[in-house]
Formats: sequence, structure tokens, C-alpha cells
Amino acid sequence: VVAPASLKKFIVGSGQTEKCIIVREVYKRWEVEAADDNQADAAGLAYVVAAITGKYEMVNNAQREVVAKLTAAPVVKMKRRKGE
Repeated sequence: VVAPASLKKFIVGSGQTEKCIIVREVYKRWEVEAADDNQADAAGLAYVVAAITGKYEMVNNAQREVVAKLTAAPVVKMKRRKGE
């Protein structure tokens, strides 16, 4: 699962971005003409998957941070028993 803020960070470099900026950046970065923000999100997600699988070479630290977070092993918290 890719959180909206993570997707925005992967595409634009910041998780706090307006949807209209996402459409523009998807076109500027990958030359994908998205009809709306949903198509821009889908294109961005495709590039996230391509980056994870090694088919897209990430071009900035924001993209590397997002992929590192998505591919990190989950942290499992153990519940303490009473008296421990």
C-alpha cells in the first residue's frame, strides 16, 4: 500500500502537494499525459512499482526514501506480559 503522501513525495519530492501539481509533474517527469489526478496517480504508482522491481532508475533522494520505506521489513511489536 502506498500512502497518498508517499506517492506525492515520489512524484514531486514533497508529500504536501496539490493534486493539480501532480498532473503537471507526471507529464514533466515521464511525459505521461494524464486526463485527471486519478490517471496521474496511477502513472506515479506504476513508476513506484517499476522502481521497486528495478525497471526504473530513481533520480532523486525523495524517490529513494519512498522506495526504501515501502520495501523495509515491517517492525513487529511484542506485547509484554504482566510482570515482565
